[in-house]
Amino acid sequence: MLNRKLAISAALAMVAGLGIASSSWAGQATSDITVSTNVIQKCTISAPATFIFTDYDPFSGSADTQTGTINVTCSRGSTGVNVGITLGSNPGAASTYGARAMKNGTSNYLGYDIFQPSAAGSGGTCGGTTSWDTTATVLGSGTFGVSAPLAFNMCGSIAPGQDVVQGAYSDIVQAQVNF
Repeated sequence: MLNRKLAISAALAMVAGLGIASSSWAGQATSDITVSTNVIQKCTISAPATFIFTDYDPFSGSADTQTGTINVTCSRGSTGVNVGITLGSNPGAASTYGARAMKNGTSNYLGYDIFQPSAAGSGGTCGGTTSWDTTATVLGSGTFGVSAPLAFNMCGSIAPGQDVVQGAYSDIVQAQVNF
């Protein structure tokens, strides 16, 4: 009961204080504040963290092929913007079996390549024969937005019959979006 009386007394004192404070103003004036910005056209690219081939069998007569997806997202409303994607050059040794090479140790290489999809643009299927590198780009356009990225397929292939040393091979490729 005592707490209730204290709470009511405190509330009345606060209301009385507000009445005094609000009645001390002699008048009021207003002014508009203009707030503005410019939303820039910007795109981001998201490539798979790993692009994993199955275990390579040098005696197999068929290529080891895998697919992955690169997602491009641009500022909302960027309608009809052309987008190009390039893949960085391979810092390792080139191979007679592909434009790129995965490395094991200091002098062991396994050739592979990444190809553009057969159809330019979002969602093109694998099967293309154009190597995807620093000069070849996959162009696409569409209505972009954060919730609507464009997906570009990438198609990797390791040629059969390579005479390589047993072990784990890897490479790092940088994907870049140009807009």
